[in-house]
Amino acid sequence: MRLYNPFCCGRSSILSCFLASPHDVARLNRRRHNKLFLADGVMAVIGGRNIADEYFLLSGSQNFIDMDAPVIGQVVPSLEETFYGFWNSMEVWPITEMVMDRYDVHGVVAGGRRHGLLRVATFDV
Repeated sequence: MRLYNPFCCGRSSILSCFLASPHDVARLNRRRHNKLFLADGVMAVIGGRNIADEYFLLSGSQNFIDMDAPVIGQVVPSLEETFYGFWNSMEVWPITEMVMDRYDVHGVVAGGRRHGLLRVATFDV
């Protein structure tokens, strides 16, 4: 799991990022809510649907109109390139660098530095 834009400042330490974040509230609304499902670089499903009854018109109280669109053809490689651009951007943090697991604290103990182990090369899936 990776988080987009969780901190407002540089990455000198996890603690400094957490302490500075409340002072930059406007930045907290800059997030990635896009949804993209890629299948072997041949087909994609794009849209804003989440996984809940309300998104599949199955809720008894309210339903949302967020829908998906299947996509094939020349646009798929462009979608794939865009995905990897965001996935590997400096605004994205692996969750292992932010949350201390009680069994494995390497990501936090290492001072939050990027290990590079979770980064994915373009088209290297």
